[in-house]
Amino acid sequence: MNEVISALKERLKGRGHIDLGQFQIINLDLVRLKTGERWSAIRDKIFSISEHFIEKRLDSGDVLVRCSEGFLVVFAELDLEAACRRVEQISTELNCFFLGDEILRSLRIRSRSERVSTARLAEIMAARGAHDSPEVAAPTRPANDNRHNRETGRITPIDYAFRLKESIVFRPVWDSRHQAVTTQFATPRLTETLTGRIYFGYEALRGGDKSQDYFELDRRTTDEGLRQLAEGVGNGRHLSVCVPVHTRTLLTRATRLQFFNLLATLPEYLRRYFFIRIDGIDSGTPASTIQDMCRTLHPFAASTLARLPANYRHFERFAGCGVTVIGCDLPDHRFNEAISPSVVETIERFERGAALLKAATYFAELQSLRVLKRAMSGGNRFFTGNLIADETELPASAYPHQLSDIRQRAAARRMQ
Repeated sequence: MNEVISALKERLKGRGHIDLGQFQIINLDLVRLKTGERWSAIRDKIFSISEHFIEKRLDSGDVLVRCSEGFLVVFAELDLEAACRRVEQISTELNCFFLGDEILRSLRIRSRSERVSTARLAEIMAARGAHDSPEVAAPTRPANDNRHNRETGRITPIDYAFRLKESIVFRPVWDSRHQAVTTQFATPRLTETLTGRIYFGYEALRGGDKSQDYFELDRRTTDEGLRQLAEGVGNGRHLSVCVPVHTRTLLTRATRLQFFNLLATLPEYLRRYFFIRIDGIDSGTPASTIQDMCRTLHPFAASTLARLPANYRHFERFAGCGVTVIGCDLPDHRFNEAISPSVVETIERFERGAALLKAATYFAELQSLRVLKRAMSGGNRFFTGNLIADETELPASAYPHQLSDIRQRAAARRMQ
């Protein structure tokens, strides 16, 4: 016990006061429960993966200790409240990784984590037994370092990308007026390579709810979008790109300024090919906030779009702010199923909102040919989703795409 505390203090030397009552522990009880009799056979592998999973979510000054029943985490720079929030988030993500969101929801359990007192810490260390010596692991390792770890005697796992793979993809946007794909929505995509699950957009945050989390995702997406746009236009290709930015990024001064600094790197001549879509506006967002966000983004792009909830009704709040396109995701109606009244009502409401603002509309996540035809009949112009085309790793130059092409695609998907 004393040796472990001394080792921890040595690791945190020079980082200020250490309060052992603020140490946090992450248990694997739920994983052990669900694996049942297989737990003893796969325990070591689960712990190894979990250790690497947690390490990737810690800062350079934090300390991670592997214990017999879980992991002890010491946050060097966080106070008690912040440490509790961080370990709850990590614990939830860890359980979701092994068990999946559906299992956690069905069990009505989010995660298992707790604050550790000095007495509890002593119990944990005592339970390790004489054969289980303390392992104090530095939480950060080079991503590509799979060399033997001399301190622990274990092989350092390969980078976590073999479990979670993040990329930026481009979703084609169809202009029904010109019968062509004219631009692309840059979109984060997170793939669980073990389960095959795919998360798009802000779902890739997997529960992260800080402004910095949203900014980092917006930064990566925008950086890739700007890079691909500059390379494509520089090579003579005729393309345009639209990137998302969340209100959580724009409403916090520090992240807003960082995002503006990133946008400012785009040369003036490329801005006519560049669009920004604001996400995260809801019915509770005041008109003054909407106006400020839209107007501050105006100088950086050829046009600003707004992605709104399907039940949004306060279109007058956008009056005079410079937004040229408003849109939403439509409910999932596959192939040629009958259109529900709620979908028709949503389409008609956005048509009225667009007319009020003298703006165009777009509808995303389209699955149904009938929904597409109904929306087109009202003069709605832009569409995206699996019905239109698959996302691509690189943005495509503008290309003709007829309604007949979409019909053929829908028919082929029905045959699958």
